[in-house]
Amino acid sequence: QENILTPGTYYINPYLFSVAKRKQTVVNQGAVAVLISNIGKDPTEFTGEGTAEEKRGTRHVVPKGYRGIQRDVLGPGHYNINPLAYSAIIIPTNTRSVDWSAEKTRKDSSGTFDPFRVVSHDGFPMQVEVRCQYRVLPENAPYVVQKIGSIEELEQNVIHPQIDGIFRAQVSRSPAISYQQNRAEEQKAAESAVRDDLSKYRVEVVSVMITNIHLPEQLMKTTQQK
Repeated sequence: QENILTPGTYYINPYLFSVAKRKQTVVNQGAVAVLISNIGKDPTEFTGEGTAEEKRGTRHVVPKGYRGIQRDVLGPGHYNINPLAYSAIIIPTNTRSVDWSAEKTRKDSSGTFDPFRVVSHDGFPMQVEVRCQYRVLPENAPYVVQKIGSIEELEQNVIHPQIDGIFRAQVSRSPAISYQQNRAEEQKAAESAVRDDLSKYRVEVVSVMITNIHLPEQLMKTTQQK
């Protein structure tokens, strides 16, 4: 039974129908809901492509009337949705921050990781703290769900390892003191690399900032003496 009964009073024959109550789907400001439909036409009729596994699944982004990830999202509001027919995945569309910081001051630490511990070209261990700000536009939310699944998986399995790799590669090519002295240039190069990588997932990078660079105490003393 695809249709639902909206809030109200109904006379129902209990010998013909059973009734199950479900909570409304709530989409708050600064987010959208991506619907995955379990009903409708075969998505390969729309796409004309796909493996046997994909044809059995719901990994296509499709218009209304097809099974799969719905191209049209739900904006902020309260919705009465049949949970057997549709699954709703909430995707934030406001600007989010992912921090690699030694000070975990945020109440929600889901987007906070330990700072990068890296080794410079001249063999000095360094600690680099970074902040990445990004956002997902509403029209791109279905494609983020298709490629990754959720915002949590995006941050854990895409943004974190990609930025980790970019900064490790950067630092390994530069002497420790030079990396600190060329901080602005290194930050600009890192932001460009991150923006190129995340564009493949339809994620828009707002900024990438090097918030702190911790050099070894021994190196700092030598530099100060000079």
